[in-house]
Amino acid sequence: MNDLIRRGGLRDLEGILSLEKACFPGEAWSRNVFLEDLARPSSFYLVAEIEPRDFQDPTGEHIKQLIGYIACATDQVHRYGHISSLAVDPDHRSQGIGGRLLDDMLALLEAQGIDCLRAETRLSNRHVQEMFRIRGFLETEQIPRYYQNPTEAAVVMIRWPGESGFSQGQRIPPGRHEGGG
Repeated sequence: MNDLIRRGGLRDLEGILSLEKACFPGEAWSRNVFLEDLARPSSFYLVAEIEPRDFQDPTGEHIKQLIGYIACATDQVHRYGHISSLAVDPDHRSQGIGGRLLDDMLALLEAQGIDCLRAETRLSNRHVQEMFRIRGFLETEQIPRYYQNPTEAAVVMIRWPGESGFSQGQRIPPGRHEGGG
């Protein structure tokens, strides 16, 4: 299978909604939330897609399947970004896709002059916390009862200016750091 990470947009809405439901059952964002977010010039989305071998739609076109996405809202004035969601299809986890999405988003944001980033993840999601930690994010606080279904605290992670955590272009080995965001 060939995979690709590219800028996401409104054309990806159905795939993003499908991933959202698969990765965050019981607390998935609504269609309207995504429509509003995707329409904002200050929001950035990247999507990961694959082209399964020997799969074509009835017209003979090759169909690509969305298997992950990352979303970030930015404030250009304050050079701040909030990674609001990171999701990888459960069937495609532990292949380095989440890390690649995060790396590519960090590069995109750096090119936009964004140098302070925030993200939250469930307290139990140690896998994603480590993925962020390796890239220079530090745990700053926990917010009790932030998540529902089930109720759980959020770990707030911040990456301050100059805290990259890895040299530019370095990739994390596939299968080490993956998960829903």
